[in-house]
This record gives sequence, structure tokens and C-alpha cells, in this order.
Amino acid sequence: MREDGLTVEKIDAYTKDNVPVQLSAVLFYQVKNAYKACFDVANYGTGIRSVGTSSLRSIVGQFEYDQIIGDRNKINKEWLAVVGNSIEHWGVQTTKAEIQSFGPLDAAVAKTLEKQMDAERDRRQQELNTRAKVNVSEGEKQSTILNSEGNLIATKNLAEANLVTAQKQAQGNRYMIEQETLALTQQLQAITKELNNDHYLAVQYLLARRRFDELQAIANGNNNSTYFINNQTEGVHNLKVFTDLIKKDS
Repeated sequence: MREDGLTVEKIDAYTKDNVPVQLSAVLFYQVKNAYKACFDVANYGTGIRSVGTSSLRSIVGQFEYDQIIGDRNKINKEWLAVVGNSIEHWGVQTTKAEIQSFGPLDAAVAKTLEKQMDAERDRRQQELNTRAKVNVSEGEKQSTILNSEGNLIATKNLAEANLVTAQKQAQGNRYMIEQETLALTQQLQAITKELNNDHYLAVQYLLARRRFDELQAIANGNNNSTYFINNQTEGVHNLKVFTDLIKKDS
């Protein structure tokens, strides 16, 4: 048989959050077994309307107002399934169900809902603003951490560079000292050999030569200071030998 439909108009109901609403809906069905439709129920059309109306009120009571506003298809599917299961033994099959209109029961309820929706929008906006502030604070925190880590790395690198520079300078100074020591040792060995292996006399000569060089530097300088020099050679013997060595060095 061909498909038929019935309209359920202006049904008063309550949502899960106790909002009084009024809705209209349409339900389409098709007789699949004419014998059952005629003999298993007195009037299948009236029966479908009765089942459809009561089940729609029950289903609306399972959802909150915002859920119904946001997704009517879920209620349509639920209503279609409930009515279909209830009337299939009459030989009738539901084919389509759709809520055509849905809203508050009267103007007072609509005004109350509008205030609630405004309050909810304000709450959500406040929540978004709070999250934004938290994100900004978190970003500033991360920036501070990164800057601190950067400064720490820079300080560490500078300290390492200074350490390397100091080590190189120390190595250079040590090398210079080693070279000076080597030169002095070689000079002392040569003088000791000239003085018949008299090591003590060679040391005295080196000291005397250093004093001589210092006096010569003072004499050649432009300093106006006055120096008092002991006219006795401190612990120096064999002046003739020293004189010969100085002439040889010169």
C-alpha cells in the first residue's frame, strides 16, 4: 500500500531540565500487512496517532532544551524507532519522522530562556577570556624560562671561553718560563765550563751580569731618580775572570 502520514500538532511537553515547550511533528508510515492492519487493531490510524503523541512527549522529556534545539535529528530517529517498534505487530511500518516546530510554551517562558541563554553566553565568553589570559600568562612564563635558559647558556659559554683563554695564557706563560729557564740553564752550563766547572762562581757571575745590565738600563734611561750603589761587589770574586767573560759575552 502507499505511504501515508499524520501530523501531531501543538503538543505540550516538558524537557529534561523542566522547560515547558510546545511542538508539532509529522510521522509517515506504510501498511505492509493489510490483514493485520484491519483485524489486529480497531483503527490503526487512531492507534498510530495515540502512540506517536505519547511517545513524543516521553522522548522530549529525556533531552534538555539546548540539546533539542541543537540536534533535532536525534529525537527524530528516536521517535521513529519507538513508534515503529510499537506498531509493527499491526502490520504497519514507520518510514519517516520529523519535528516541524519546537519552542517555549509561552512568552514568559521564552523571556526566561532568553535571559538564561544570555547568562550562558556571558559565562562562556568569560571562560574564553580566562583561558586566553591563562594562555598569555603561560606564554610569558615560557618566554621568561627561555630567556633565563638563554642567559644561563650565554653565561656558561662566556665562562668556558674565559677559562679557555686563561688556560691558553697560562700555557703561553709556562712556555715562556720554560724557554727562559732552558736558556738560563744553557748559559749557566756554558759559563760553568769556562770557569773550570766552578758552578758557584758561574752563578755569581750571572748575578753580577744581571746587576750590570740593570745599571746600564738605568744609565740609559730618562728617569731623574737618584740611585745609591754599593761600591763593593757582593760576594763576587775573581773580578778579572768576570771581566773577561763580560767582554766575551759582549
